[in-house]
Amino acid sequence: MNPLPLREEYAVYPVSPYAASKAQLKAIAWLLIGYELETVILRYFNVYGPGQKNSAYNGVIRKLEGV
Repeated sequence: MNPLPLREEYAVYPVSPYAASKAQLKAIAWLLIGYELETVILRYFNVYGPGQKNSAYNGVIRKLEGV
């Protein structure tokens, strides 16, 4: 286990497929930087749009619709 605060160069130990995919994308981005290609990783939070289901896991915007 890494001590807090975490540092960028610490090893990661993903505990879910979602976390593993984030770690892989970050590794790919670092490889691209080595080839002098600019990279950006977008991690959307509370995305809202058509087809969003009404459940306990919805984003904040959906919950505030009735306000």
